[in-house]
Amino acid sequence: MNLLDVSRRQLLYELYESKKMIYRILNLPAEAQSLVSMSISPFLSLLCDGIDNLFSEENSKLSESLGLIDEVSFTKLMSRNRASIKLLTDKKISNAIKIIDKQLLSFNNALTKDYNILQKCYVSIFGQPGLGVYFYKGAAFANTSQLSIYQDMFRKMTNNDITDSRLGPIIRNFSEIQSSYINSFASQIEGNLMPKIESKKCKVNIIDSNFLEKDFIFSNEAKRNVFMSSDDKNSTLYLFNLKCQLSFSLNIIPLIIEKNHALRFRIEMIVYYQSVKTIEFLIKNNKFPLNNTNKEIIDNVLIDFNSIFLNNNLRSNIYHYRFSEDNAQMEMTNDFFISMVEFQTQQNFNDIFNIIENDMEKLIEVLDEITSLI
Repeated sequence: MNLLDVSRRQLLYELYESKKMIYRILNLPAEAQSLVSMSISPFLSLLCDGIDNLFSEENSKLSESLGLIDEVSFTKLMSRNRASIKLLTDKKISNAIKIIDKQLLSFNNALTKDYNILQKCYVSIFGQPGLGVYFYKGAAFANTSQLSIYQDMFRKMTNNDITDSRLGPIIRNFSEIQSSYINSFASQIEGNLMPKIESKKCKVNIIDSNFLEKDFIFSNEAKRNVFMSSDDKNSTLYLFNLKCQLSFSLNIIPLIIEKNHALRFRIEMIVYYQSVKTIEFLIKNNKFPLNNTNKEIIDNVLIDFNSIFLNNNLRSNIYHYRFSEDNAQMEMTNDFFISMVEFQTQQNFNDIFNIIENDMEKLIEVLDEITSLI
């Protein structure tokens, strides 16, 4: 079995679906389109990284030919955008929390920078809402802190000034190149191995009224009106970001990606892996508020998690598109991704994925209680 060929075929299959996903997003109402685009961007960068890894020459990456965005290479921005999936969990918890706090303070300062005396007086009395939370059918799936992490690499290009006129064009330019890069490879099988994609038929049953935005005062401690039951608002926001990513994966991803497609499975498994490892790390460092009820739930989730990811290379195979060498021994079915998961875990894929989705729902319930907005 030639693993490089298998890896490339799997990537092209997911690129094809991602092109349909992009059309579905473009056909969303304007407000929903913007929110979903920002949330999915790191996973599109994961696909772009797969192209670089599987189709580049030995000494250079294909994406390096795509040029610069405001003097920074698309390749570098794409790599940083991809890494933002981790929501700062690759950093020390204390450092991650400081970064989140700094981002919100910067956002708050930018909002009030050009206020007149009357507006500043109003803010001093009532406070300035600086944390926006976005809901889909009542479930929080994104917030400005989380989205700020996804876009941190772009803001750094404007010295964290969100009012800088360059920021919008930088993000649009990146998204356009990202989509074009994906399309250039998806087109290799479109109309050939796979049917031609008709953009107008890529519809999603989502309307603007399904979405709701609420703004909260976070930075001003005296006026704060969010996470009121929490002793440590910054740690709570860190967990809230995690919950929003879980909710996006469970509630939005199945709407924009075909339900039984490997791309959906991959994204949900990555979010599950990242969430459980983060919570496990927080518990070990006494940073997670355990009680008798949620301890039992978390303990059971950790048992499930270890039964899926322990003593195999599954983690590497979902985060990267190049199949690990041990997969040369796997028994192939029509779906390479499912074959890989079953080979790595020695378990039935449907059983595994049911466990993962059930555990994600349990984690959201636990985090709902800990990160109550009121």
